[in-house]
Amino acid sequence: MNIQRLPDQRIEKTVSVKQQLHAGKIVQGKVVQLYPGNRATVQIGSQQLHAQLKAALTRGERYHFQVEQTDGTLLLRVMGKSLGRHVYSNILSLLNELGLDVSKQRVRFVASLVNEQIPFTKHELLSAFKVIEAASNQHQLYPTLKYMMLARLPLKQSVLEAVHAKQTSGFAKEIQALGQTLGQFKEHNVLQQALLERLSWLMNKDVHTPNGIVRQIMIEQSEGNQHIFRQLQAAGVVDSSVSFSKWQTAWKQYMTLNRIELPLLQNVITQAQKPFLFNETEAAQTLNRLQIETNAATNVRHLFEQLNLSLKQAVLNEVPLANGAFKQLQSDVNRLMPFLTEKQQHYIQQHTNNNIASLQTLHRYLDNTLHAPVQHNNTSLPLQQQFLSHLYTILGTVGLSHEYGILSDPTDAEASVKSLLIQLVHHQDKVIGDRFLPLLHFINGLQIDTVQETPYMLQATLQLPGEKIGLSEDAYMQFSGRKRKNGTIDPDDCTILFQLNLANLQETLIDMHIQKRTVALTIWSTEMIPANLIDPLKPALKNGLAGLDYQLTGITFKQLNDDKKRANSNQDLRENHLSPMYEGVDIKI
Repeated sequence: MNIQRLPDQRIEKTVSVKQQLHAGKIVQGKVVQLYPGNRATVQIGSQQLHAQLKAALTRGERYHFQVEQTDGTLLLRVMGKSLGRHVYSNILSLLNELGLDVSKQRVRFVASLVNEQIPFTKHELLSAFKVIEAASNQHQLYPTLKYMMLARLPLKQSVLEAVHAKQTSGFAKEIQALGQTLGQFKEHNVLQQALLERLSWLMNKDVHTPNGIVRQIMIEQSEGNQHIFRQLQAAGVVDSSVSFSKWQTAWKQYMTLNRIELPLLQNVITQAQKPFLFNETEAAQTLNRLQIETNAATNVRHLFEQLNLSLKQAVLNEVPLANGAFKQLQSDVNRLMPFLTEKQQHYIQQHTNNNIASLQTLHRYLDNTLHAPVQHNNTSLPLQQQFLSHLYTILGTVGLSHEYGILSDPTDAEASVKSLLIQLVHHQDKVIGDRFLPLLHFINGLQIDTVQETPYMLQATLQLPGEKIGLSEDAYMQFSGRKRKNGTIDPDDCTILFQLNLANLQETLIDMHIQKRTVALTIWSTEMIPANLIDPLKPALKNGLAGLDYQLTGITFKQLNDDKKRANSNQDLRENHLSPMYEGVDIKI
């Protein structure tokens, strides 16, 4: 089992062959049974469909069909004669039938589509040929193009680059690569420095380090800049009675005594006592803690602002919201709920109704809340709310809602990683600007791949850099299930999938299947997990789910397929030598 491919496989399984067939699509099929009036049973892939044919055909023969109608009875038009045994000749005939120029590369690509039963149109082929023939790594693009066709994505170069980056790379990998590139620059402009700080935070590197703080103090005192000085005073690290002139003089003397000169290329921390008994380690810890709390508070405030913005126009016009706008309002309310007290939750839920009186009351409440001082300490939140706050902060920092942010708050949207990348690509020379493209393509790919849906099913996927939660690689979360009328996943009947790479258990997949609020959990891992480590955790999981009105029916453990390992090892020996390795479980989910 390839753990990295599971999300794509799930998407493909949620869409039947009939759902993939639209007017103009071309597909290869076999006539299984003939009926009067040119009706037939046609096998397409592994499925048999009843269809109305536009010509008399021969039972048992294979043909290329073009879909002309899907409403009601499936109407198929045969293209050319029955197919022979030679794939190349069949594809050649099809391209000639479509009036398209022929080349080995084109025949090879169309043959791969037919082989994998992927329907296509003439327009899609032309778009795909254009992209393939402009690329140097033509064959490597086939899987990406097939995925785009199945997902009905535009076959454009920009979309291809985004999806290909998402499929062939990783979040952490791209962040690390760009971080190393920026580290090679002798100097950083404002945009590059802002980007570097955000990338460092995403990779679990503290924005403030002891050496970095001392370096900043020395640089700023020489420039007469009071930024870090005021920041340290506000955090309580430097006494408020100390004036900047005293601070500046003391640090100048310290640099002279320790022979530290600008520019500061070396490690600036020495064993000598710092001015005012300054402790750089304590200062770094304090500033980083305050940064986390500020991010959490900002995140909650943004949720309030989005909700209030949704209400503003309706209140001004004194009319209820349109159906779509009210659904969005309900979605925003649901996102905000985990961060509120029970009293706040009850009040907001009570007034989330689509009538002008309720909307005006809700608008006043949110407006008053926004103008009140924000006090929020992330470390005091319950674990669930800490996770949600952390998740929203990551999504906001990356800029997965960048385009929506531009509409609601253009100033704030400029602070995301995506916004900074766009500015750096367009405001620098091409050689330097191109270095920022891989991560930008990857983020675009994440946005494209976040939601997949059919008329009845919905699937949402999140991929996050794992370092922030102690993982060595990216963390994947996927939510899929029946789509409700309001466009959300039905929480009573859905599946939640976690894909993780843990330090001890290595590749691990956790599949949570929910049916009528009963939960069946399946855990795959590279190595079998000893039962004595899992059993003590089961009561907590069962009680936690019961608190959310879900019932745990069972937990099943399976081993990820590894045929080579199985062939060369003995099960008893494996159990004996693996047990001492597990001193604990990596993560409780």
